Amino acid sequence: GRWIDDGSPIRVGPDGRLLDGQHRLSAIVEAEVELSLLVVTVDSQAQLTIDTNRPRSFNDYLAIKEVPNARSLAAATRFLWNYENGVLSWKGNVLNTPYPTLADLWQLLEQRGNALADGDAQSYAVHKYVRCSRALLGGMWAVLSDVDYGDASEFYDYMAMRISTP
Repeated sequence: GRWIDDGSPIRVGPDGRLLDGQHRLSAIVEAEVELSLLVVTVDSQAQLTIDTNRPRSFNDYLAIKEVPNARSLAAATRFLWNYENGVLSWKGNVLNTPYPTLADLWQLLEQRGNALADGDAQSYAVHKYVRCSRALLGGMWAVLSDVDYGDASEFYDYMAMRISTP
């Protein structure tokens, strides 16, 4: 039920051989759903140019939407998704590790945007004193502030050296 039609066609060569769209078609078969798709016939040499560009990242998506601090916010959102989905303690088959889609990350950012934005701001203050990625610091703020906002604030203030050692 999470299919989003992005208008990408299924591409076949003049001989009917599938050139692009095999993953989409496999997912449709696995999900046992019916969808209308555009099928186009292209020269078989077109496969040399299909998917040759780097895929768009979540950071790219946020930058296009002009979200402030896109890079650090994207990384913190991915950290939080990994935390909430058990990927940080994953002990299963590495090939089956859960991986978020851009839509998953966007949905999480919409749901937890305030905590992630606060975490991003907190990470700026703490990062210069603590050897840790800003993504981890920002994502952990979202986790810790949910548990106890006051304790999280005090802890981050301590790490940023805004308060003296207790």
